[in-house]
Amino acid sequence: MKDIVVFIGTRPDTLKLIPIISILKKNNVSFDIIATGQHISLLKKVLNEFEIFPDDYFMIKRENLLDFSGKLFIRLKNHFSENSYKLAIVQGDTTTSAICGLASFYSGIKVIHIEAGLRSGDIHNPFPEEVNRKIIAQIADIHFAPTQKNRRNLIKEGVSGENIIVVGNTIIDLASDISKDFEEKEKYIFITLHRRESWGKKIEQMCYAIKELSNIYCNYNFIFPIHPNPIVKNGIKRILGKSKVKLFGPFSYKKTIKYLKESKLILTDSGGIQEEASFFGKPIVVLREKTERQELVEKGIAVLAGSKKTEIIRITRNILDNPSVYSNMNKKITVYGNGNSAKKIFEVLKRQFCVK
Repeated sequence: MKDIVVFIGTRPDTLKLIPIISILKKNNVSFDIIATGQHISLLKKVLNEFEIFPDDYFMIKRENLLDFSGKLFIRLKNHFSENSYKLAIVQGDTTTSAICGLASFYSGIKVIHIEAGLRSGDIHNPFPEEVNRKIIAQIADIHFAPTQKNRRNLIKEGVSGENIIVVGNTIIDLASDISKDFEEKEKYIFITLHRRESWGKKIEQMCYAIKELSNIYCNYNFIFPIHPNPIVKNGIKRILGKSKVKLFGPFSYKKTIKYLKESKLILTDSGGIQEEASFFGKPIVVLREKTERQELVEKGIAVLAGSKKTEIIRITRNILDNPSVYSNMNKKITVYGNGNSAKKIFEVLKRQFCVK
């Protein structure tokens, strides 16, 4: 019997689990990595980039969330009938994490939730991530929360404070290590868009705003690595294909960190990008109606812009045209830790579950 199973399914959850996987390997812990294949192409790129070799790869072709979830439950049932574990580690808010956490709970395996307690307060924003987090919170044995605010969210929902440990976010471990090779610059406006709840008219409005901003601020290169989902990709290319915005396919993680550290401003709907940008002290325009990373708004490094073209342009221009506004936002914050989250998590696992 191996002590631990680590579940990965998407690019973001894999990146945030790399520091955990590394520290488990370093300490010769017996564990399996199970890749569900939720985002097959993006996941494979991360696995290759960081030389991670899953012990099992389910390769479930995802038609939609219902289809993927149902097939994943069956694969997990079969896997657990042949393998037994003491602990299951799930990360964040993905459908992989929710289903794997629930299947582990059903199988009598203790669930460890990393990046617990983030809440937007709206089950439709982000969708389905807000609900995924709430599901995992009901079944997890240990909740590793990035911030004190996340801890308070869990306590409000009835989670025992004894089972919540604030450790920062493991993505800072990874970003901190990788970024040492890159210089601090202000050359780019870096953009990402992909959120499910923004598909259609909202992403169109965002793209028209980005197009207009690229015409106003010609002295900056607007860099936009596009998510490979055809619904997202085709809409973006239709509006920005002949604009001054430079469109790319998905970047490697190291290239993403390089551009983040060399950017003037970030326009994004990504949670992970917000965390990384805050570590580098980059002002963030959040292209969402609501955010579960409210600490960044409260500390003044991020502004919630929504999806309306006029508002996105107004907020971005206010930041770029006013040196005092920009200066107040251009500050590195350590709300998500200093790069030692994985170490803190491992110490708890050793102490409470005799992981060694």
